[in-house]
Amino acid sequence: MAFHAREPPGYPGYPGSDSVKAAWDIEAIRSEHLDFIDTWADPSAEPIII
Repeated sequence: MAFHAREPPGYPGYPGSDSVKAAWDIEAIRSEHLDFIDTWADPSAEPIII
């Protein structure tokens, strides 16, 4: 499946294509996942309390 996102006519500045670009930024998503894995794998890491 493939698609092509375009800004809708008549809606300047509509953020639709920015959201699609961010959702498909595979390298950024991969980087976030690797940072998460590194944090959990580090035995000296401080626990995060939410």
